Amino acid sequence: LDLDLGNARTGAAAAAALETLYFETADIQGLVYVLRARSEWAEDHREQTGLCLRIAGLEENSLHDLPAAVATYRSLLDSEGEAAVAAFENLERIFQESGQARERVELLRRRAGMVDAVARNQLRHRKAAILEVELHDVDEAIATIRPVLDDTPDDVEALKTLARLYHSKGAAAEHLEILE
Repeated sequence: LDLDLGNARTGAAAAAALETLYFETADIQGLVYVLRARSEWAEDHREQTGLCLRIAGLEENSLHDLPAAVATYRSLLDSEGEAAVAAFENLERIFQESGQARERVELLRRRAGMVDAVARNQLRHRKAAILEVELHDVDEAIATIRPVLDDTPDDVEALKTLARLYHSKGAAAEHLEILE
């Protein structure tokens, strides 16, 4: 069987046969190759993103190729719906497990721009915690949590976080302002 990547119509039958063969023989590299071709041919966005999620899962869990999995998940970040959510969740998990706190912060920043105010504030809280605890960047943690109070001035958790951050920074005036 030969897969003609340039022609979806004639290559579809070969791709289906190769997909079955590669799956049954546990040729994951070949399976990823065929799935990637199918994702490029897919006319339906949902089918394409589903195939990309499957590819990323294989790259991560079977091939143990985290850079490839990260690249595939990143390609889904601008998608809509479940594929984007799954990509964000998987990337955050990968970055957390591999100790890539700065990557997690950037990912949460990007995701915050795509959700409603309530979810955005939850993401800001998570981002501020990473900045404070893992990256020891108090100034950026403060800059991250302050906008929460713009959206929700009575957010007790944000007030407590700011008070703690200002106290740890030694910013007495700001600390007192938050306590009032």
